[in-house]
Amino acid sequence: MIRSPRRRLTAIAVMGALAVVALAGCRTDAGSAAYVGNTRITTDQVNEIIDSAPHLSADQSGPRTEVVNDLVYRTAVQKYAAANKIKLTTVDDATRAQYAQAYQVPNDAAHRPFIDLEAQIATWTQDLLKAQPATAPSDAELMRLFNELKLGEQGYVFDQVKPQLLQIPNVAQGLTLRTSMESAFKGYDISISPMYTPDCTKAPCPAPSVPLVTIQDPNSGAPLTVISMPLTPGEASPGVLDLPSATPTAPAQS
Repeated sequence: MIRSPRRRLTAIAVMGALAVVALAGCRTDAGSAAYVGNTRITTDQVNEIIDSAPHLSADQSGPRTEVVNDLVYRTAVQKYAAANKIKLTTVDDATRAQYAQAYQVPNDAAHRPFIDLEAQIATWTQDLLKAQPATAPSDAELMRLFNELKLGEQGYVFDQVKPQLLQIPNVAQGLTLRTSMESAFKGYDISISPMYTPDCTKAPCPAPSVPLVTIQDPNSGAPLTVISMPLTPGEASPGVLDLPSATPTAPAQS
């Protein structure tokens, strides 16, 4: 499945932690964008991705944050897959051609860093999802998702929409994978430079994250993030998900 171009073309910003929190334990040496353990992700690597995707140049802040998050996630996924003996698919020329077409960029060497990053992120995430056992997520995992999607604020009741949440493609695998990856990522000593964590002025602030499971809006066709993967300790913050086929229940009056 090709991930939608919206992550680049619309430059959706991912909120980060408070600056004071981001600085805690963060290695901020010059030229570093992030670390995953001893693996250093440099500003030059970020610039290479940005330069290989001209359509990102209109807005440097949101895309740069996303690129750093993606580079961190890609590095962490390689460690996670190796530790769990999960084979990651090699991105070949045919796959590159598909992603170049999806993002409407030439499939050439100049655009290769961007195309490869997008293809690897999407393809490897699917590899990880496919490797998950076919087990039902716990009520605690589903309740967390219910709260992240702000369904309660829309008037829905957990027990009412639980069956619909379970019917979302890959939601069971996604929740299982996220639980496992969060535990592993804590040991990877991930730190991201405050330069790539947009200001958040009121705690609790969402952790830097990447989409893990998305669905397509049946009305607009736009992708909707259902499950986000936090890269550092904290809660991810996907967008509000509407469940039009459910009947909202008004919140209880206090």
